[in-house]
Amino acid sequence: MKNKKSNTSGKILFFGGILAGAAAAYYLQTEDGKKLKNKLVDKSSELSNTITERAKVIAEQAREKSSEAIQNASESLTTLRESIAEKSGEVIEVANKNISKFQQGVNKANEKLNTSHN
Repeated sequence: MKNKKSNTSGKILFFGGILAGAAAAYYLQTEDGKKLKNKLVDKSSELSNTITERAKVIAEQAREKSSEAIQNASESLTTLRESIAEKSGEVIEVANKNISKFQQGVNKANEKLNTSHN
C-alpha cells in the first residue's frame, strides 16, 4: 500500500512539475512575461557588473595591503640589520679593549718575570 502511495505521489509531483513548466513557458511568451524576462536579464547583468567592480576594488585593496606589508617588513629588516651592525661594532670595540688590557697585563707580568730573573 505504501509503495502505491509513493508511486502515486511521485506521478502527481512529476505531472505538476510539467504543468508548472508549461505555464511558466506560456507566461514568458506573453507581453508581461517578456517584460519580466527582460527585467531579470537586466538585473542579472547589473548584478554581474556590481560583483565585477567590487571584485576589482577588493583585488586592488589586497594589492595595496600586501605592498604595505612588504614595505613594512623591509623597513623592519633594515632597522634590525642596522641595530645588529651597531651592536656587533660595540661588541668588537669592547672585545678589543679587553684584549688590549689583557695584553698589557701579560706585558707587565713578562716584565716582572724578566726583572726578577735578572
